[in-house]
Amino acid sequence: MSHNDDLESDWLDSQRSYSGYLITSGLSDEAMKSVSTLAERMHLFTIHENAIEIEYTGRDTSRIVVKSLLQLAQLIRDAEGEVRCEISGDTGQLAFEFYRIREGRLFRERGRIVRETAHEVTETTL
Repeated sequence: MSHNDDLESDWLDSQRSYSGYLITSGLSDEAMKSVSTLAERMHLFTIHENAIEIEYTGRDTSRIVVKSLLQLAQLIRDAEGEVRCEISGDTGQLAFEFYRIREGRLFRERGRIVRETAHEVTETTL
């Protein structure tokens, strides 16, 4: 099992908040119809004239949101912008996933916030 697999399993049952705005251009009527069908089926996307807004908060243990983004990538091929996923674990730590769509593929970048040791704040240490 790789280090990334360990990270994934650690955060699998965590609260996830997805938010993003993908700007699209030049979608065919057929592609737009397919995107609308996906949006109606998944209830994750809001379709605008030249953009798609993604909002979801909850546990996503079966990764339905990411699977939907993967389907969306195949339909729209390219988009400007990204979808940000904030992952809240039981330990109070935060992790992030950032999704972009390029050439019909979905790309993910992962990030974590690492907390340092607490230090007292005083007038002289501001």
